[in-house]
Amino acid sequence: MRHTQITFSLILLAAIQSVWGLSVTGQDTEQEGPPRSDLREWADASGTFKVKAELLTADDNLVVLELTDGDLVALKREQLSKADRQYVQKATLDRGAAAAPDVDSQWQLADGEVVAGRLMGFGRQELNVKRDRGDLWVNGHRLSELPAAYRKILPSVVSSVDQKQVGSLDKLERYLASNGGGPFKYTLSGVQLDLTEWGVITIPLSLLAPDEAKEVMPGFERWTAAQADDVSDRDRYDAESRERLALDSRDRQRRRYQAAGRQPWNQRQMQMMELSLLAADSGLTDIWQVELRPRHRYGYSRTIMVSAQSSLFAREKVAQRFPGWTIGAIAKRSY
Repeated sequence: MRHTQITFSLILLAAIQSVWGLSVTGQDTEQEGPPRSDLREWADASGTFKVKAELLTADDNLVVLELTDGDLVALKREQLSKADRQYVQKATLDRGAAAAPDVDSQWQLADGEVVAGRLMGFGRQELNVKRDRGDLWVNGHRLSELPAAYRKILPSVVSSVDQKQVGSLDKLERYLASNGGGPFKYTLSGVQLDLTEWGVITIPLSLLAPDEAKEVMPGFERWTAAQADDVSDRDRYDAESRERLALDSRDRQRRRYQAAGRQPWNQRQMQMMELSLLAADSGLTDIWQVELRPRHRYGYSRTIMVSAQSSLFAREKVAQRFPGWTIGAIAKRSY
């Protein structure tokens, strides 16, 4: 009888290799990182796959696990074993009962300064700007009273929207004064942080340090595509929630390594994996890994694990479950 209950970690590593170009070994590869007191074995609902990982974060739909080598994998809650779903629920409740920190996300700007606050995700914000009585005003507040980040954001946004070179506050004041002082309305998109006493601030990716901007650009592009008028409310909500979870995973992993006095290696992109097409081990089918690319620009590529008698049947199952998606490489993962 063919044995199809195989270790999750090698499959996940192979899946991530095919999507992100990372190397794969035939075993769990633990790298130096923070202590893993919450490392445990996770399983899918069928019991076919298992993986050693640590819970990083979760929302109502997805659970993000950090593997022993630092890779991040997002799985649907409903596709995990009952014991794992209960574990996630308890961990989520415990975290919710703890006092929420005022700052849980830090972003470095291109000039080296850091903006910190509570992560909201990607978002859009309107700025009402005017020059009045010798002062610059933003959304009813004097610019001098607002956090320093606004003094960097404002000239950049006005320059971008109005296609004028107003790279400094002095130039911005002169520009606004020459056009009647305003108020003028500007819309910006980027990473949103809640600054507590000042509300939400939006940081355009163009102001972030190059490495940080590069890390989050794919997610920002997906989020931007989801804002189109022809995107359904449900698809937009799913995309926004997924991208926020990816940002939260990034922040949590970074904080864990910093708290341990270690810098993380290359920042990991969250990889989505679908387990709904797995069946309990009958000995009559193999496990196939199918790479899937979304039909919409706001979609998220994912790896589908499927129980099937052949690669052809695996392809057919995936095509029926995900109509319109593009099927990529198919590989056998049980022998």
